[in-house]
Amino acid sequence: MRVVGIAMAYDRPDQVIAFKQKYQIPYTLALDLDSTAAKAFDVQAIPETILISPRGQIVYRHSGVINIENMQKRIAAMLPDTKEK
Repeated sequence: MRVVGIAMAYDRPDQVIAFKQKYQIPYTLALDLDSTAAKAFDVQAIPETILISPRGQIVYRHSGVINIENMQKRIAAMLPDTKEK
């Protein structure tokens, strides 16, 4: 599994770097300078959480703040070695 945060076109690169350092973000933050990702995934609100399967299918989408516990359960269910039996 890979987690990637995408900063919007209006986010200045220096602010994104400072944010990553300040909050010790452990995952990659990418800059969507020309809004390619936002357009490709039809982002309508910020924050937007999208889970994409290894096959490239959107399997979950949520606009707004997420509940971490629910997100952890969704992710665990997607991982082959953590599914409940």
